[in-house]
Amino acid sequence: MIKPFRTGPLASRLGMTVAASLVVSGFAFIAAAFDMLLVQRATAGAASFLGLGIVCAWCIASLALTVLLAAGRAELVARISLVIASTAIMYLALDVAAGLFLIPRLSPRIVADPYRHHKLLPNSHADFDHSEYRYVQRVNNLGLRGPDVSLAGDSAAYRILLLGDSFTMGKGVADGRTFAALLQSALNREAPVPIAGTVETLNAGTDSYAPVLSLLQLRELGPLLQPDLVVLNFDMSDLLQETAYRRKAVFGPNDSIAAVPGEPRAQKKPVSRLRSLRHWIDQHLFLTRMLLVYFDKLTREPDVYTVRNTVTLANPDLLKHTLQCDTADRSAQWGKVFDSIRSMKRFCDENGMAFLLTTYPWGHQVGDAEWAEGRRHFIPRDAAVSDRTIEEIASFAQNDSIRFLNAFPAFRSYAGGRRLYYDYDPHWTPAGHELMAGELARSILENFLRADAG
Repeated sequence: MIKPFRTGPLASRLGMTVAASLVVSGFAFIAAAFDMLLVQRATAGAASFLGLGIVCAWCIASLALTVLLAAGRAELVARISLVIASTAIMYLALDVAAGLFLIPRLSPRIVADPYRHHKLLPNSHADFDHSEYRYVQRVNNLGLRGPDVSLAGDSAAYRILLLGDSFTMGKGVADGRTFAALLQSALNREAPVPIAGTVETLNAGTDSYAPVLSLLQLRELGPLLQPDLVVLNFDMSDLLQETAYRRKAVFGPNDSIAAVPGEPRAQKKPVSRLRSLRHWIDQHLFLTRMLLVYFDKLTREPDVYTVRNTVTLANPDLLKHTLQCDTADRSAQWGKVFDSIRSMKRFCDENGMAFLLTTYPWGHQVGDAEWAEGRRHFIPRDAAVSDRTIEEIASFAQNDSIRFLNAFPAFRSYAGGRRLYYDYDPHWTPAGHELMAGELARSILENFLRADAG
């Protein structure tokens, strides 16, 4: 016969101590939450209200334990308290352990910027430690990836400024294996005299940039660097992210965009305490982060394209425009993108710079073998790919007389035997960067560096 579990004096005292701690900490947490949400008038996301609900449940449980304790049920309180405490400790230990092994330790060293939302921290190094790659990224004196560069007056090189997001920045590969670095080597070998040997590529790619931020970046860096050629690499995530950044834009005369201000941490409102907690959870607690992400997805308002919805979270809408199932009217979104690109082309024309627009695919647009695992967060099973996006960009470039490189055919016809994309991370492997560098080199040689290219 199994004897019933009984707590000894020490366990009873320990259980009562835990019960008292639960009551005190529960009320402390709920008081702090209500102070932030009601007294300080801070707003919070859906996940924050989920956390507040958990805290309320915690307080109710603590009150129940207090009532039982007052009724002389100390032994029952001790048992319940020990079960709650041991369960919480086991969950937290498992959550932290899973976070250590399963959450990538990425350090992009990105800082807020009052003019173009965010930028890479100049003169910094970032450690990327992912299950699929590991390297150190160097950011130079001007906030560009790669070695230090001189200002325009100190260089006689043919300069190519590459603008874009994390694909251009080269997330997933070391400094010397980005397509920007490979492009420089290829052009220095193949360009005609007297340009051969003097080509300098400047990698201004920055995590999560869209054309509007690249436009502001060009206005800032163009006069300092005076490139001969500016290349904007349009990414499939840019369509929705452009809309999100423009929601934060400050407009100047003639409705031109003057800035897309980022909010420095030191100047954030009280709500940043909640966001700081969420950021810490995202960086350290794997299970809790997973629960909050799914809760965010369930409660997110449709068609509300904010920076958080399109940049921070894995939003399935981000790539929906690349699928045949997409029936949304995206003319307004394309209008914003094309306005930024036209402004970039106009800036280049006014400052004696050539301009090239490119676009390239994500893994799901190339084949089933590329980006096979990571796409599950973005692409519905058995969804068919549409080329409407490519056609839209190509038509715009033709109508506006903009030089355009479509890298889709090269990626889709690739037969080199190596993966172009990682399985989980959406970015290119070294083979993908080699392919993009080759396509860019051919286009630049043909259209800008030939003797008869004008």
